[in-house]
Amino acid sequence: MKKVNVIIGCCFVALATVVSSCQKNNTATPTSSATVTDAQATDAQDISIAASTFDNIDAQVLASSSGSLKADVVDSTEPQPITKVVHTEKGEIQKELNYDGITKNGKDFSGKITIVMTCKLGASIDTTKDSNWVRKVTFNNYKEGGRKLEGTKTITYKGKDANGHPYWEIKLDSGKITLKNGKVITFNYDRIRTQIAGDTTATLKDDVFQINGTGSGVNRRGVAYTTTTTNLIKANVCPYFESGTVVYVSDTKTISITYTGGTNCNPSATVTVDGKTKTINTDTETN
Repeated sequence: MKKVNVIIGCCFVALATVVSSCQKNNTATPTSSATVTDAQATDAQDISIAASTFDNIDAQVLASSSGSLKADVVDSTEPQPITKVVHTEKGEIQKELNYDGITKNGKDFSGKITIVMTCKLGASIDTTKDSNWVRKVTFNNYKEGGRKLEGTKTITYKGKDANGHPYWEIKLDSGKITLKNGKVITFNYDRIRTQIAGDTTATLKDDVFQINGTGSGVNRRGVAYTTTTTNLIKANVCPYFESGTVVYVSDTKTISITYTGGTNCNPSATVTVDGKTKTINTDTETN
């Protein structure tokens, strides 16, 4: 009997050792990536291209749909889209911007943008003020630098912030960008776009904006993502972000994109994942 008990006791000890080992393996901490992977860098490039390309139209839309001649006269040496009124009715104006044949900031443009401006009518509403109009923007085969944009943008003037800077709420719904390489990214966002310079001058060239907000979409691999944008700085004279950060979350990974182009208008950013960094060109597409 003693021999049998010894054998059984040994079996229990061995079994306990195996179970303990399995429990330790199951609670192991996931390992971090050794470097920023090519897929992560590509995601950072793609969202940078989408964000800047959709943002580039905002200032032009505001200038072309306003009652002033800011863009058309003062900046007449700059290439401008052909703007025409295609429809008017009480409380609504529809304008069309034709970009065919325009080259600006080294990029070729084509297609059209439609702006529908609506105003809530009432005895206390001054319809001569641009701030009382909401602009809804849609795209008709519109391309910037060979990249096609789709979706609907709603631009609403919200007044002035505590520092006296005018700001707008920008919403992008059903956004989609088709890159030059044929890859497709969807993108929706809610942003606040604050003009921090140039609002008191007649030219568009000195206009600078700060952008904050959140977004979401599906990347080229068919994987959902979210974004948080903090203090992006965008000057009208450059198609790229000067500074600021976008945090991009996808595939349980958090990718931080810090823009470093500065006032030299360089399409550059630093991508950080798990403490590892990589410099990318924010205007380059990866096949």
